[in-house]
Amino acid sequence: LSAQLGFDIEANTMAALRRMSPLAAGLSAERVRDELLKLLRTPRAGYVWKLVDFGLLDSFLRPGHALQRHDYAGLPAGSRLAHFCFDLEEGGYITSTNKLLAELRMDKASVRTTAAAVEILRSGSRDWKRLLRDHGEATVVMAYPNDADLQRVLRSNECWKLSDLAIGGRELLALGYMGPELGKALDGLLE
Repeated sequence: LSAQLGFDIEANTMAALRRMSPLAAGLSAERVRDELLKLLRTPRAGYVWKLVDFGLLDSFLRPGHALQRHDYAGLPAGSRLAHFCFDLEEGGYITSTNKLLAELRMDKASVRTTAAAVEILRSGSRDWKRLLRDHGEATVVMAYPNDADLQRVLRSNECWKLSDLAIGGRELLALGYMGPELGKALDGLLE
């Protein structure tokens, strides 16, 4: 409620939260996941760090030190989890986004996409067409939702996947390419 509506948490309530936080270890992973995702969708998504500070995620995290504590407010809701996981990895709270999200019982597609977005963030790459080719549009946009250069590439209709090439397998077959040679040729054209 504090993150959603902007209420301050009263000092005695805050102290009780800290004191009783070990009880959170008894919560189901699904319940923790749902509350975490709800918090990340609020206007004050940066409050997610209070869960870390209060020890409410201790069952899933190891001791760490957040190098940066973003508020995630400027990010679309779909990108916030990836950026939070990236910050957790950078701070040493988790060793693997895949492992954390699996422990929180996230669905496999969400785990895969979020972990790939974290991998992109970790790489620091801004080679948009290669990132789009290797990870797909949804994942790259999850990692860099507000990047103007990425948006320009997406709007440009430039080629970044095999299906967008002006020439395809049939044309190469007609030119005499066969088997693995054909695939290498297509990959070379895309490159």
